[in-house]
Amino acid sequence: MSYLRTLWGAREIIEHLVRRELRVRYKASVLGFFWSFLRPLLIMLILTVVFSFLLRFPIAYEIPCRLGAGWTGGSYSIFLLVALIPWFFTVGALNDSVGSLVHNAPLIRKVALPGEVFPLASVLANLVNFFLSLAILLPALFLLFEIRLHGYLLLLPLLVAVQLLMTVGIAFVLSVGNVFFRDVTLIFELASMMWFYLTPIFYPLSMIQERLPEREGLIVSIFMLNPMTPLVQAYRWVLLRGAPMGAPERLVSLSAGQMALGAASVVFWTLAGLALGIWLFRRFWRQIPDEL
Repeated sequence: MSYLRTLWGAREIIEHLVRRELRVRYKASVLGFFWSFLRPLLIMLILTVVFSFLLRFPIAYEIPCRLGAGWTGGSYSIFLLVALIPWFFTVGALNDSVGSLVHNAPLIRKVALPGEVFPLASVLANLVNFFLSLAILLPALFLLFEIRLHGYLLLLPLLVAVQLLMTVGIAFVLSVGNVFFRDVTLIFELASMMWFYLTPIFYPLSMIQERLPEREGLIVSIFMLNPMTPLVQAYRWVLLRGAPMGAPERLVSLSAGQMALGAASVVFWTLAGLALGIWLFRRFWRQIPDEL
């Protein structure tokens, strides 16, 4: 509670840092905040052309699109976009937070502040972009696709809260590690690329289950140890649950044990990241100004 009170006391500083990050990011930008949605949208379009039209990538269901029954890429497009937006939130927040302490070195040397405010501000700035992207995505789901409002949408704030806490914990660890080992930035760039391909974003998890039926349980369990896998599956299940009857029947083709493993993975990474990150700040904060 004392730790939380310390962060709460620095809320005005955190708000200032968030505003500064957003202002610098979109300074002199014509489209401004729309870039937060355009990036996943453009990647969605590219992947849709490559996998849905050129490679005829199969997905397990069809979601009718009001743009026309002949638009066969509609289901795959929304399948991609629902996963890309939360993915860009976490990876974008971690990319920004890795160097947050190094970039604010002059301020850290001059002003006595809790060190956690800098990676926390980076994460919250990306959270603002995430909310703006959701504000565009949700109406698109209901207006362009035949998806109905449903009660499971009430789980969306819980999903966002869990993802936020997990991202904050990992951001704390990366930001402190980067102060002492500047290679952390480059390592994370490579790791995030591998992380993307190991997360079922542009391919359905059911494809792994179908192509490796003899080892399906083991492979899926390994995938569920990646915290973004259960989160991506959960976002698809919540946001696409209101599709016409029978369309999303294989959105989450997991056993109870595999879903429990996925939930445990997210909880573990969240608690471990927060605990380790807070400990690193408490343990090395006095040395960080000298290292900077």
